[in-house]
Amino acid sequence: MSKLTDILKLFCYDPETDGANTFNIPKALNENWEKIDQLVLLAVAAAAAYDPEGSYAVGDYCTQGGKLHKCNTPIPSGEAWTTEHWTETTVAAELRNRVSRAGELVPLGTNILTLAPGRYFVDGVLDTDTANSMNLPVTAWHYEIDVMAAENKTGLVSNYKVIIVYPGSNVVLPYINIMNYGGEWTGWTRISTATPPQEHEISFRSGWSNAAKSSYCKTQEGICVVNCAVYGTGAASYNFIATLPAGFRPNATVCRAAHAHKGGIRGIAEAQIAANGDIAIYSPIEFDYVSFGATFQAQN
Repeated sequence: MSKLTDILKLFCYDPETDGANTFNIPKALNENWEKIDQLVLLAVAAAAAYDPEGSYAVGDYCTQGGKLHKCNTPIPSGEAWTTEHWTETTVAAELRNRVSRAGELVPLGTNILTLAPGRYFVDGVLDTDTANSMNLPVTAWHYEIDVMAAENKTGLVSNYKVIIVYPGSNVVLPYINIMNYGGEWTGWTRISTATPPQEHEISFRSGWSNAAKSSYCKTQEGICVVNCAVYGTGAASYNFIATLPAGFRPNATVCRAAHAHKGGIRGIAEAQIAANGDIAIYSPIEFDYVSFGATFQAQN
């Protein structure tokens, strides 16, 4: 059975069910190309190179440094390139934005807690006062809003509302506000939508090398996870093996049990990660392999 793609809603045949059908050029090709052409035009038609003498409104596009940017601060009379006044974006991101924003544009100043159930979007919020007056949870230049209502079966009130706000720009986590059965809003709460953190390979000092996958990463909540398995010539004392970069270090020295091994001799060592990022192994025996894991709150 034919279907539409998730993002751009392009027509697709299903080979298993539509294989015997006559190929429909207008439906399967022309309409798709026209839709793509229109959406790309919307995203990049105004994306000429930045003009320091030109004027720009919020939402205008330009190219700078070989990248596409979207204006987030009005520039009425020209200025030298100011990075803070532009948000780096991509054509793909703008296409997704325009497709997902199928809904009503909410004028600035509207109290979003009064909106009827439906899908909305807001452009142009740039300051805290405006966001507060509209009951938006954070400051951003673009929002997508879902308003839902449900009947209350207790009979206390006729219905209650749930509003979910998806801020744009560099704010990525959505927020939720719920009206309780008494008709009072419970306040904005950030919804946890954490994505898997990016893993980085540990760079060891000379003389030490990976025995398995040795890596470190940091979650969106600032929790660092370190997994280490390393070969080297370890003395029965202090062994400095690596340094974690800034942003992935503990507030104070973290100590964890480690497994040390050489030949048929096995022992328990101590792994220490200092506040400066240094990773050291304190072992009661000589070793040529050591492994440990550690989890800690990263420095602020």
